[in-house]
Amino acid sequence: MLGITGTGGAGKSSLTDELVRRLRLDQGDALRIAVISIDPSRRKSGGALLGDRIRMNAISPWSLGPRVFMRSLATRDFGSEISQALPEVLLAVQAAGFDLIVVETSGIGQGGTPRSCRWWTCPCT
Repeated sequence: MLGITGTGGAGKSSLTDELVRRLRLDQGDALRIAVISIDPSRRKSGGALLGDRIRMNAISPWSLGPRVFMRSLATRDFGSEISQALPEVLLAVQAAGFDLIVVETSGIGQGGTPRSCRWWTCPCT
């Protein structure tokens, strides 16, 4: 499991896309990769605001077919840069047998509330 975080506009999605592309090239597209991208919530609908899938070019099917799963999650006013649903989503993609799980957080400070910090521990030990 790999976590990518940083300030808003720092290039997290570009880095994630390039990492996935290079891993696919280096490994002969043999890895099954799950990308979980967490976006700030829209105030009206509560859905993901940015939709990082638009910027991800390396997730499309290559010669071996679809090898990358991507899911955007909204923070939903959880008070953090992660989504409250993240632990369950990680358990699901781990159970599905992905070789690598990449979690990209929303930008630091974009979590929706002014709380200073919230610690999170992965249940996937």
